[in-house]
Amino acid sequence: LRWARPMFELAEVIPIERGKRDAGAMKQALRMLDRGRLLGIFPQGRIERVPWPMMPFQPGVTTLAYRSGAGVYPAALHGTQRNSSMAGSFLLPHDVKMTHGPRVDLTGRAEVDTARCFCAVQQL
Repeated sequence: LRWARPMFELAEVIPIERGKRDAGAMKQALRMLDRGRLLGIFPQGRIERVPWPMMPFQPGVTTLAYRSGAGVYPAALHGTQRNSSMAGSFLLPHDVKMTHGPRVDLTGRAEVDTARCFCAVQQL
């Protein structure tokens, strides 16, 4: 998606190599959190095409929370570009609503606790 690269850079999107551990992306995300920046993550590892059943979470979100001490607040987007092309998602209007829940406490958890975050998002 070379045409989208300038938009992604402007939005400070951190590209991630799917299917493997991406140490560079993890370091970049930790730097952003260290600077007090808000970091939005698609914990399933990609944008889903269908809303349910929800795909399992990847360990990145809880690893970042544990290493940085940042809070995790589950959120869900409704009315997004599901089943649209990338270009259509940017060019066509969408009526999007976001719901969010309270902080999921991951303090002191060395293990990756994706189940706790998964359950919090399912309750939204």
